[in-house]
Amino acid sequence: MLLKIKDVGILQKADIELSGLSVVAGLNDTGKSTVGKVLFSLIKADMISLLKFKRHQAKNLSENRKKNFDTQIGLVFKGQIADKGEILFETETYEQKIVIKQHKTEKFTFQNLDKNSAVEEDSEVRRVYKDAAFIQTPFVWDLSETFRGISNFHAESELLGLSTRIPFPYLLWDLYVKLSSKLSEESEQLFSSELNDIEKTIDGKFEWDERGDIKFVRGSKTFEIVNVAVGIKLFGILQMLLANRQIEQRRILIIDEPEMHLHPQWQIVMAKLMVSLAKNGIGILTNTHSPYILEGIKIYSEVMGIEKRTKFHLADNGMICPQESLEAIFEKIAIPMHELKRLKWENV
Repeated sequence: MLLKIKDVGILQKADIELSGLSVVAGLNDTGKSTVGKVLFSLIKADMISLLKFKRHQAKNLSENRKKNFDTQIGLVFKGQIADKGEILFETETYEQKIVIKQHKTEKFTFQNLDKNSAVEEDSEVRRVYKDAAFIQTPFVWDLSETFRGISNFHAESELLGLSTRIPFPYLLWDLYVKLSSKLSEESEQLFSSELNDIEKTIDGKFEWDERGDIKFVRGSKTFEIVNVAVGIKLFGILQMLLANRQIEQRRILIIDEPEMHLHPQWQIVMAKLMVSLAKNGIGILTNTHSPYILEGIKIYSEVMGIEKRTKFHLADNGMICPQESLEAIFEKIAIPMHELKRLKWENV
């Protein structure tokens, strides 16, 4: 699979290979996060359009898809995505093309590429991803009470026929919904090994209490979320998403800078966890500027035998390109250390 982005945000051109575990590395302000936001918006717009079409809430799937992508632009990018940009998402069986002008979707096309398929309607073409989870910050836990209040307020407003809405950060809201709701009540727990690894790492687990408040439980002790370390909260997001079956095949996981708030030791654990999930069929897109995350993903991918499905990319000067090795990436992120060494020797 391939995601191509042209003139979106600060990105002039980006070619992202999505085949299992895709990593975008580079310095700050090089467009890394933009890739995840574009992919998230694309998947959500298509998913919502298909849902409305199949529920007969929309007559024209093509126009509805275009409308919903505009909605995603407004929610995810606050209406600031591109003066004139293009997006191409290409899989083995279909491709989606988007043309953007003045921060609006001018054109959204869907083409079935499977010549052996008898399916004529694009609503029946099997999508690679049916949803996406975007992890932007562990502080989503600290907003859980606020989000619950907003949800209750909106429900009451709708009941009373009021149009009043409280604005909220959409990516965090979408993640909160996934953290607080279970997709399936099946008894068999998927990814039990990964769940055990997380609980062993953080020496506990996150649970919702009967009031709908999130707590961290360690042995016989229960901790309020404000008293839990931020690094533990990050692993707790993955633990709850797995427990709620929000991470499964055909649901891509997008993690923005997974090294945030993590000691190098836990960064390596995070790298191993991402590789393990990818090995078990979970699509993952992550961006980083941590050498520990990069090296950890590289080595664990080799150990677990998925190196061919692990793709590295370098973000630099408005461009994102696939890399055959980590050499150019490490050279770029090592620049600050070289500067410090130069400063040290100049003052000896």
